[in-house]
Formats: sequence, C-alpha cells, structure tokens
Amino acid sequence: MLVMAIEAVRQLTGPNEHRISGYRLRNVRFLRAITVNRSERGSEARIQMRPRKQATNNTNLTWYDWRIYTTADDEWIECAYGSVMAEVDPDANPEQADASSARRLRFMQDLRQEHEDDAGKCSLGVYHTQLYQNMAKYSGFDYGPYFQQLRNISYDRSGHASATLALRGYSETMPYAHEDPCVIHPTTLDAICHLQMVALSKGGWQPIPTMMFSHLKDLWVSHKLFTAENNAQIRAATHETMRSFREAECKTVVLLADSLEPVLVAEGQRGTAITSFPRSSNSNSDGSASRMSYGISYQPDLSLLTMKETQDYLMSTFNDPRYRPPPKANVDRGDAIALYFVESVLKQLDIDGPQHYEDHFERYVAWMRRVAANRHKWTLESRGLGHMDIQEILREADNEPTQRLARKVGENLYQILKGKANALQIIFEGGLADGKHYIAALVHQLTVNRSLLSFRDVLSRLP
Repeated sequence: MLVMAIEAVRQLTGPNEHRISGYRLRNVRFLRAITVNRSERGSEARIQMRPRKQATNNTNLTWYDWRIYTTADDEWIECAYGSVMAEVDPDANPEQADASSARRLRFMQDLRQEHEDDAGKCSLGVYHTQLYQNMAKYSGFDYGPYFQQLRNISYDRSGHASATLALRGYSETMPYAHEDPCVIHPTTLDAICHLQMVALSKGGWQPIPTMMFSHLKDLWVSHKLFTAENNAQIRAATHETMRSFREAECKTVVLLADSLEPVLVAEGQRGTAITSFPRSSNSNSDGSASRMSYGISYQPDLSLLTMKETQDYLMSTFNDPRYRPPPKANVDRGDAIALYFVESVLKQLDIDGPQHYEDHFERYVAWMRRVAANRHKWTLESRGLGHMDIQEILREADNEPTQRLARKVGENLYQILKGKANALQIIFEGGLADGKHYIAALVHQLTVNRSLLSFRDVLSRLP
C-alpha cells in the first residue's frame, strides 16, 4: 500500500518527474490487509489522492492525503491512509543550490553514521533460511519465497538488526515484474520491514507474538532507487525505539551498498501484536506455534459464567503472587475515596448547570449519578469502618497503590470531564498504575462484585 501511494504521487508529478529527488510519507495508519482473492474475480483496490491547500506558492512541496480501499462483499472497505509528497528539486540560484546541497550532505552523513552505529552493534548472525524457518515455526510469520529477500543477517540482544538484500531480487521469482517498473517493489519494502521482527525475536530464536504493521510516522524514499542500474545491493540496519505491552517501534536506515548513499529512512515503524502465547512452557509440543499466524486467542465470556467459575478462571489466569487480591480493608478504603470524589465532582457539575459532554463522558457521568444514588453500598459504614474519617483516609492514601491511584484520579476528575486533563496521562505517569497492585485490585473487585466491573473493563484498564 505504501508503494501504491508512492507510485500515485510519482505519476501526479507529470512533466516534473525528472526533477524528483525523493518521496516522503507521514502519519500512515494501516487498518486491514488487502485480502488476496484467488478466484477468477481476483482482488481489486483503489487509491484516492487529495491535494492539501497550499499556504505558499511553492509547487515543489505539494502534500496529498491518500486513502486506499479494497472490495469485500461488494463493498469498498478502507485499508490504509496517510500523507505523501514528491520532493522536487527547485529551480534555485547558485547560492540557494549550494546551501541546499550542504544541508543534504549533512543529512546523508548523519544517516550514514546512524546506519554504521546500528550495524556495528550486531555481533550475532543467522543464516537467512534458518531465520525464516524460525519465524514461521515460533512466531507465525510464514513468509513465502517471494518475500524471503534478506541476506547476511546479523543482530544483537538489545533490539538491533542489519542485513543486505538485492534491490530487484524479486526478478528471480517474478520474471515479468520489470514490465511495470516502480520506485521500490512491495517485496523489497516488505523485506526491509522484516528487520524489525529480526531485532525483536533476536534472530528468530525468541518467540514473539504475530504482529501486523499498523503505523508509520515518517518514511523517506530516494528516487535513486528508481534510477539505480541493474540489481543493486542495499544495506539495511534498524534499532528498536519503543516497546510496550503489545506494540513495538523501530527506526530503519537503508544505504546503497556500493556508494553508501542513504536511500530509505523509516521512523516510527510500529508493529502491533495480533496473537498471544499460551502460558504453558510446553505449549510448542503439539506444533501449535507454527499455526499461530493471524490466530485468535479464545477467552471465556465472563457474563456466561457463574460466580464460582469466574473466580476460578481469574485466579488460574493470574496465578501469580504479584496478582493476589489486596486486603479487603484496602479495597474498602479505595471505594470510599472514589465515592467521596464522585459526590464532590457531581456537586461541582450541578453548580455549573446542564452541559453536553463527549459520549463516553456522558455515560461516565450517568454512572457517577447511579453510584451516588446507591451510596450506601460504598460508604465506610457499610464496610464496618464507620469509626474512620474520610479525610484521614485521604491523608494516608499514599501508603497504598490502589488508594493513591483513586485519590489522584479523583483530584483530577472534574478537569478530565471538562476536557482540560488527559485521563491516561494522569493514570499512568509517575508509576501510579503499578502493574501488580493495580491488576490484583481489579481481579479482586471483579470476583467479589461482578456488577461493578465487566471483563471488558478489566482489559481496558490493564497497564
């Protein structure tokens, strides 16, 4: 799909194509893959290009917003979107041309040094056939012969990987591909993206969840790839820039092997996990890992389970000392803190008068009013703690993670509902949502009072 956007903007450049120096894509989001239809009907896709309004008269910098659609059940379904621009060399005077050349030289030197640094850290190697076998066996990445393009693969154990590949290596298995030339072939670009998986899986030896290419912050592709002669060799190196629970990002730099000229830079290349692993260490004994590609991890619907079945399932799933339920007194205090702030914020909202909130905030305010109407369920008196004062509990909240989190959110709840504060930032910054305490409290609340939280709520709250 990236290739479609690049080729579309190249064709739109028209008579200025000979002045193109490169292509830049930004803020790309992949929603779904284009499904290959093996019937006589085949697969169909289309791309829409809409030029942005220009703030200046510089026609050399025309950005297009693009969207790609494919057919599914006789309907057009959106697959990806982003922005693209063809960088055209301006007709500048000699002084401007010299300044532009100097900036470009510094840009190239920085990229060359970054590639050298990443590649220099890769001290371990793996043969390409072994890599692709491992990726299929352990992680569900079953790449066919057209896509197995990486060679001379090396990596380290801290998120770096490098490899070489032929710019037009696809010509060996796709003899008619040269009839429709493009800046960079999809199989070549896809192989460059494989490096992220090489880095994450440590050369394919460490199982990782099957991941989909979901986001791309910035991609620059040199037009030199289109004009390169014969089957030029290119070198690629990548390093991991971010890793979270189900996502990882990396930055990749690609050079021409002979001249070491940078020809491709991908930043914010994000992979999102679409599978999870069985918890058993013997899960690979039945060969199920090799069938993980695009698999679904089935979990029970807690609304269909009895209270005993729910408790047994959650306790087995989180059978870890870190996830043991917190003492009941801690949960009771946390509920009292939440009730205190719910009622305080509702009073402020009533003073403000009727107003419109975003949809999810409307539902949240309605939930707050239901809690206030049934306050007897959450008061200190209902938990046998009537001798305690709520102000005293608030002062001691820092001593226990769940209470500290409840107080912090409560103190900012009014600003959150007004749209002046970001809830996620408040919850997760500074280690407030400490994993083991936070998950344990959620599991305990769900098993004790399933009407308070649904299973979806638990999943949405996991750090």
